[in-house]
Amino acid sequence: MKKGATVAGNQRAQERLRELGIVVHAVFMLMPEWGEAEFARLRAFVAAMPPAQFSFTVCTPSPGTADYAAFADRIWTLDRFDLHDCMHPLTPTALLLRRFAELYARQLAEGGRRHPMRLARDPIRPGDAVRLAWAETLWRRSFARLYRDYPRDLWS
Repeated sequence: MKKGATVAGNQRAQERLRELGIVVHAVFMLMPEWGEAEFARLRAFVAAMPPAQFSFTVCTPSPGTADYAAFADRIWTLDRFDLHDCMHPLTPTALLLRRFAELYARQLAEGGRRHPMRLARDPIRPGDAVRLAWAETLWRRSFARLYRDYPRDLWS
């Protein structure tokens, strides 16, 4: 955020790193004010990228920062610092919180499918494949249910 980077500049850097044989770890920040269209645009952007490791966080202003002060009157969880983890939105979401969580989980799953090791199709032992599939299911499910960490009146 606010680092002056551009999408085009990041894409050039990623291409150069790939030319050098360096695997990229791309991190994207999801914004609470996003709607369906912004999530769809990010999914399309990630799908068009060369294979990479992906992480997705939610913009969560940190206490003591200017952004936190600017959003202080809208922050849901002033007394819940366990939610200040860059995975839980702290301010109202444009989408219903439950839908935001579903789209977040979908983004994580789709990013995981673009991981270089997964696309290499190197054989793994059947037991490892089952454990990996189960871990991914639990991971995605936990993000799809992150809305449950909030009081019920914020779910919809």
